[in-house]
Amino acid sequence: MVIDDLHRLKSEELRREIIASEEREDIWLILISRSPVPTWLMPQHIKSVFGVIQESDLHMGRDEIIGYLDACDATYTEENIQYLLDNAQGNAYILHHAALWMKEESPPGSEFRTEIRSAFASYLENVVLVRWDSDLLEFLMQVSVVDGSTLELAEMISGTLHVTALLEQAAEAGDLISQETVPTVCARYWSRPCGTGR
Repeated sequence: MVIDDLHRLKSEELRREIIASEEREDIWLILISRSPVPTWLMPQHIKSVFGVIQESDLHMGRDEIIGYLDACDATYTEENIQYLLDNAQGNAYILHHAALWMKEESPPGSEFRTEIRSAFASYLENVVLVRWDSDLLEFLMQVSVVDGSTLELAEMISGTLHVTALLEQAAEAGDLISQETVPTVCARYWSRPCGTGR
């Protein structure tokens, strides 16, 4: 059983059904999400220790990039391959656009980077962010004025004491925030005792 867009699932009833399905031995459950394991599924994750495939596991390396460009009949040079290795970071979306450029015999460069940034920003704005709660969007806009933050700084900037809940919501909405490595005794996101998250 495959369930996609797990990060968008709000229904408590459907969440309970997923947990019940995971416990059945006759079902191989595959959950696809843009976020880390959500809080509501964490007890099951700890109990069952199911495998998690990270985004980095899906990144395309040199051989995959060359294979994809060949399959697309794209014209490329060794310099183009190195450019993609350095700039695409294994992202298939970027590689697809690069292949289209190369089919026209136009090597990717600064114009290509600008187009990709614009296309990705448009996708975030028109597809991803429109599904988020307005409170979460407002909070993220407020704290975006700094490159990194602690829980206390985020509370001061946003004027809310519900930062932990908003960060949890942001993490479950999509993989767009990151946290520096902190001791495992800390909470999942921006813990007060450690205060080293961002």
